[in-house]
Amino acid sequence: AVHDVCANCAGPHSTAQCNTADDPHSYRCANCDTAGHAAWDRCCPTLRARVSARAHRKADSGFRFFVTNSPKTWVSEEEELQHAPPPPTVWSQVRHHFDHADSRSQRKSQTTIDAYLKTHEQSATTATQP
Repeated sequence: AVHDVCANCAGPHSTAQCNTADDPHSYRCANCDTAGHAAWDRCCPTLRARVSARAHRKADSGFRFFVTNSPKTWVSEEEELQHAPPPPTVWSQVRHHFDHADSRSQRKSQTTIDAYLKTHEQSATTATQP
């Protein structure tokens, strides 16, 4: 470019010299000439369209692996998703906590000092009684 174009406000200055960098309401996209977002915003419709068009131009962009002569590498991303297991549900992720809840509550705990002294006092008094 002959002159600088700001990535924040699309003004004729460098991005480092922009006075509106702290105010997102003043952003204007230099790519699509639309107010409301900056040129570096990944949600810019023009940027998304250009990235998508570039990906579609690559012959092997839709494949899971680097394509070679082996048919095993010809798996497309869509085909792999069709064979993938369904995503886990919330219940499947927390179920084991509920399945073992009863066994945890019956678990023996460590003896407290009061219980220890009480059992030893009882055994000492029964040992000294005739």
